[in-house]
Amino acid sequence: MIKHIQEMIQKGKEITVVHVIKRQIQVALYCIEDYVELNEELHIPQVIEAIKQRKTTCVQHADTIIFVECIYKKPPLYIFGGGTIAYPLSKLAMMCGFDVHIFDERKEYVNQQRFPWVAHLHHMPFQEVFLKTKFEKQAYYVLATQGHSKDEICLKEILKKSYHYIGVVGSRRKGILLKRHFEELGFSSEQLAHLHIPIGLPILSSTPEEIAVSIIAELIQERAKHLRIECDESIWLDIKTPCVVATILTHQGSTPRGTGSKMIVYKDGHITGSIGGGRIEYQVMTKAKEFYESSHQSMIMDFNLSHIPGEEGMVCGGTACVLLEKFL
Repeated sequence: MIKHIQEMIQKGKEITVVHVIKRQIQVALYCIEDYVELNEELHIPQVIEAIKQRKTTCVQHADTIIFVECIYKKPPLYIFGGGTIAYPLSKLAMMCGFDVHIFDERKEYVNQQRFPWVAHLHHMPFQEVFLKTKFEKQAYYVLATQGHSKDEICLKEILKKSYHYIGVVGSRRKGILLKRHFEELGFSSEQLAHLHIPIGLPILSSTPEEIAVSIIAELIQERAKHLRIECDESIWLDIKTPCVVATILTHQGSTPRGTGSKMIVYKDGHITGSIGGGRIEYQVMTKAKEFYESSHQSMIMDFNLSHIPGEEGMVCGGTACVLLEKFL
C-alpha cells in the first residue's frame, strides 16, 4: 500500500487515505481519489464531506473509527528575483513546507550552484515567464526583482491569476505609489486589497535573513487562514520499510501538534517528522521498538498530557490519540 500511495503522489494525484479502525485495531486501509471508491458501508455523510472538502478528520460511526487522511501537496511559492532575499527565503520556505520556484532574468542569480536545494529554477526574461510557465491556482507569490519596472511586468500578470498571497519587497511609500499606479491601469481595489507591500510581518527586520524571516512568517500566517496543514506529501515519500508510522488521530486541549501530524520511527531508531516532541514522542519511540517484535500490524495509544510530571515545565494539558502502523 505504501508503494502505491507514493506512486500516486509522484504522479501528482490528489489522494486521500482512509483508515478503518475497530476495537483499537486497523482493519482496512484505502487509498482513493474519490469517495465512490470506498465500500458502500463507508458512505457516511461526515466521511464523504471530509473527502470532498479535503479535510483530515476522524469520524466515529457506531463501533468504528474512520480516519480520513488527506494527503496535501506542498503549496507553491513563486519567487521572482533570485537576489539577496531569495537566498535565505528559499531555504526557510523549503523547511516550512512550500514548493519553491525561483525566476530570474540573470543566469548568475538562478542556477543550481546558487540554489542547490531548489528543484524549480527558471532562467528567462520576465516577459516570457507567463507565456511559458503553468502556474498553479491558489499559489503564493513574492516579488523581489532587481527593479520597480520588473515588479510591474510580473505584477500585471499575477493579479489576473488565482492566488492566496502576493507580496512585493519595498517601502510603504512604494506600496502607495504602486497601488495608485495599478488603479490607473484599470485594476480594481478588490484585486489590490490583498497586495502585501511592505512585505512581511513588522518585526523591525533589517538584514536579508531577518527580512526573509518576516516574509516566511507572513506566508505561514496567510496559509493557515486557508488550510492548517499538519503534514504534507513529503513525509509519505520518506516512508521506507521497515518502519512504524505514528499519526495523531484526535487531540483535545493544549497539544503541540494536531490531527494528521505524522512521525516515522525506523528500525534503527532514527525518526522523521514529529507528533509533538518531548514525552509523547519518547513513549511512541519506545513502543515502536516493542511493536517490531509483536505480531500486531497496528495499535492505538492514548496520551493524557495533563498527567505528565511537570518538573521540566513542559505540561501541555491536553490529550492525544495516536495510531501506530507497522510496515515491513
